[in-house]
Amino acid sequence: MNRPLHLLLLSLALLCLSSCNGDRRMVKKFIYRMNAHEVNAASKYIYPGDHLRLYIFNKEVYAKSPNMMFRILERKKGFADGQKCVFVKLQCENSTSYFTDHMENLGLLHPNDIILDTMFIRQTNKGKSLSFDWANNEGNIQIPENEKFFNLSIFDSLGLIVALAILVVIGVPLFFLRSIISSISSLPTQGVIICVALILGLLYVIYQLLENILFELFLINLPY
Repeated sequence: MNRPLHLLLLSLALLCLSSCNGDRRMVKKFIYRMNAHEVNAASKYIYPGDHLRLYIFNKEVYAKSPNMMFRILERKKGFADGQKCVFVKLQCENSTSYFTDHMENLGLLHPNDIILDTMFIRQTNKGKSLSFDWANNEGNIQIPENEKFFNLSIFDSLGLIVALAILVVIGVPLFFLRSIISSISSLPTQGVIICVALILGLLYVIYQLLENILFELFLINLPY
């Protein structure tokens, strides 16, 4: 293996290791997704047992506060009640009455729109996740039968290593794009339409994979 390729693979491995769901980094990923109002993607980091709370919070508060953002001031790992957790301090930007009234009722809002919360680390069969208690889970909201909680897309549910592997595999045909275009030009009209549709589908898949990879590695949040 030549040296440049070896260094590239080593760099990718280190990036992958550094992007693993460390407890503090997981909080950061959750907040970044929430700031983009990508609540469905943010649910990936929340304990499934608290998804109803996240759903209620979004329905009652966050969806009514389109300009709301959270700025992370502190993230400290620790223990509370004998459980691993992250003590989180957030500065709320562009808060609304929906938000302040809701968070004050929960006892989480402090002066100057500061949130102090303890997010516990929950272990699931898919790995670690965060507790979420920004809404009461008392059944006050009736969920319509045809309305589901948070269904992650196939791209959101992929792990980083798997996403990288798939991107490499499906990205290979792009190196032969000129040959593909030449082949398409010799096809009948129907064949051209099919090939163009396949290429557009391939580009869509690559974009979604890149969105997932760039966010997990560098917290770059591309628009969906």
